Amino acid sequence: MVRSCGGGALHRDRRRMLITGAGSSLPEEQSPRNDADKALLPLPVETLEVSPLLYGFQVTWVPVESVLPLTRYRLFRRDGDSTPSLIAELGSGARSYCDFSATGRIRYSYSIVAANPLGEGPASIEVSAPARFEGKRGDIGE
Repeated sequence: MVRSCGGGALHRDRRRMLITGAGSSLPEEQSPRNDADKALLPLPVETLEVSPLLYGFQVTWVPVESVLPLTRYRLFRRDGDSTPSLIAELGSGARSYCDFSATGRIRYSYSIVAANPLGEGPASIEVSAPARFEGKRGDIGE
């Protein structure tokens, strides 16, 4: 099933588009100074889903809990066996991202990190995107 990337304001960023909601400012975080500060970092995102689009993937997540207000999310993508790369920094109100830069015949995996004023929490578990192109060039598969 192909899903749409709607809801929220669309912002064009060269090769990709992102969905942002309320609270989309991206202030700089501080580094945790001690163990007490580390305990105040956001929890990892537990629900991360990747759905196919006609051209790319939609990554959605459920907001994490944090004692302090969230400031941003950082979304990472791994292509095949490569090291994960940052593909988007999103505001604290974001709940999805449309990755239109994904190309066929490559296996992608996504992970996300939430941050608050004290820094970033642990990364989510990596989620693999479904296979997109199984046939000859130009064919779209699921």
